[in-house]
Amino acid sequence: MQSQSKHRSCPALGTDMEPQECGERRNASIACTADCPFNPFTVANREHLHALERRVNATSIPVGLDLPDTIVRIHLHWPGEQVANPGGHAAYLMQQALHVERDAEGKTRAARWIEAGLPGLETNDEKALFRFIARMRMAVMETRRVMDQDCVEVVDLLRPDQGPFILMDPEHWRTAVRYGVSLARVYELPHFHRCAGRAFPLLHFHGLEPVWAVREVARHLGWKPSGMTIGDWLMANQMDFLRSWLQTWKACEFDAFQAHPLRNCWAVYELHDPADECIAAIHARRWVRHGKFPSGTPKGPARSFFDWFDPCPGNPTRARLLARIYVGERQWVIHSASEAIFAEARRQFEQALGDRVELAHEETVEIEGLPQPPATPDAAALVAPSVRDSAGDAIRPPGYVFAFDALGHWIDGDDSRSMLRRLAEDPTRLLDGKSPRQAALDPALRTRLILMLKSTVRGLDHRHLEKGTVYDSDWLLRELGAEELILPAPPVRLPPMEFSSHEASYQ
Repeated sequence: MQSQSKHRSCPALGTDMEPQECGERRNASIACTADCPFNPFTVANREHLHALERRVNATSIPVGLDLPDTIVRIHLHWPGEQVANPGGHAAYLMQQALHVERDAEGKTRAARWIEAGLPGLETNDEKALFRFIARMRMAVMETRRVMDQDCVEVVDLLRPDQGPFILMDPEHWRTAVRYGVSLARVYELPHFHRCAGRAFPLLHFHGLEPVWAVREVARHLGWKPSGMTIGDWLMANQMDFLRSWLQTWKACEFDAFQAHPLRNCWAVYELHDPADECIAAIHARRWVRHGKFPSGTPKGPARSFFDWFDPCPGNPTRARLLARIYVGERQWVIHSASEAIFAEARRQFEQALGDRVELAHEETVEIEGLPQPPATPDAAALVAPSVRDSAGDAIRPPGYVFAFDALGHWIDGDDSRSMLRRLAEDPTRLLDGKSPRQAALDPALRTRLILMLKSTVRGLDHRHLEKGTVYDSDWLLRELGAEELILPAPPVRLPPMEFSSHEASYQ
């Protein structure tokens, strides 16, 4: 904000005015422009806006939290919570008490405070800001563009007819990816929107429209379309909704792993011939990729490893990963995470090396950290059956992968173009057994194809955020006739400390 001067030129009115008149009328009787240097509600003046928000929150918190039962809820459920934390649970309960809960006449405490003239707020800017905040609503935001200056262009999936709008929120901007979906309370300022509290990323259900899943989880918790709107219901039940969403996603993930069980399978072989001769015998099979341990890896009996592949019949450019073979001077170890594929890996390994090796030991153990069913009856009750029954697999079963190009050269597994080329050609249950390239020719599958491609762009943006490398998917979107999904890649930002922080916020 510019400092005080004798007169100010008002871009909105095209006249000069006294600073006092500017302060008393802006964003009230004057519709201030986005380029006005004295307007606190602009991106350029965001630091002034943040300070203004802190002052308004500090004054409004006592209005929302002077109900004894609200204070008790804070200390009972979140011991040690700082009441003034703008992103914490106390702030959420303050919003509930101030903007959601209604008295016998159907009015909120915020409305009563506005009727009383907002005592405690000193300036026109503070009062204007609170009036904007009091019109907050719940939004299911799908990110379209990650812009500069802490801004993100989003669409509210609950109100798609309203079109895209700009959200200025530094926390959300740091982790936003194209086509990521978040739940947030937002309020509209004259030139952009702000989050009231924080935006909660919604984990994606494979193959499901996010807004459909939102409605189904709400129905499971008791929302009835014939009653209040979905937005009003989410305002009143946000935390219960987030807990149900998380438990439903975890249940879907557990179902997927149950359908394609994974276990650590190991087999140790003693070598009867020199290791170099055994390596030569393996290389003669062609379908291997040699690897070395990264520098600094603790030294053990294995000096290197091979990834062992099984060629796909009738397709020279595809192969299935069978196992990883750890190579030592006197012992080799075969490892796979699938019992069915492991049996085939051992068969081919023994066929390739014959009497050169002898089985010394084998073991199958459970893999730690795999998805588990709901831990308690209360958690199980939060799972929305309709979403669980409709969701696609969270993981893909072991199968053939695009391993070699037409010349027989190995394709780097981290090559995004190769990965996207494979994705375009691979049949998937989500598209009724067709590949995305085939589905692009079928209008009946277009909606599901767009969902799948949004997921692809979203995943590439997450990798971009982690590695700082741009992964181009525009060529694939053009080839599949989905040009409407082509948007500028996000700017390089510092990677987040962790992507799972939202989970702790649901608890």
